[in-house]
Amino acid sequence: MTTTKPITTWKQARRRVICRTSPCGTYSGPIDSGVNFFVLMLEQIGASPQYSCEGHPDGFYVLFSAPIDIAVDVRNCGYFNVELEGEAHSCEHLWSIRLNHEKLTDNERQNILRWAANKWASKFGPIQPETINRNAPQVKQNESRRYA
Repeated sequence: MTTTKPITTWKQARRRVICRTSPCGTYSGPIDSGVNFFVLMLEQIGASPQYSCEGHPDGFYVLFSAPIDIAVDVRNCGYFNVELEGEAHSCEHLWSIRLNHEKLTDNERQNILRWAANKWASKFGPIQPETINRNAPQVKQNESRRYA
């Protein structure tokens, strides 16, 4: 029997193909590799990621529904703006995380995401294998990472 080790860094999560289905069901497949760590961690701490993008057209973001205490914990980790976007189902709020910096090179953006992931891992712990496989349709390793 093989066991999967927890993921502790952004770079480790980025190497995986993580599949999810959009809330309205219009897309099911791999998400952008740069958001993998944050989507998985949000799921693990009790949030429900709704949409995400690694960097186009307006930069890195993850939209998620969660109670306010989760959004505050995420905000207290730093690196991201955390904004209230509206109401979600189940009386939860809809939040977004976005990078605090507008004009970044790819290298600068990747460094910030790596630092943010390290901070999240130190606060929330490593990503557990059961989180990785949650609601994951089967996708081949070389398929596109497009997420609508």
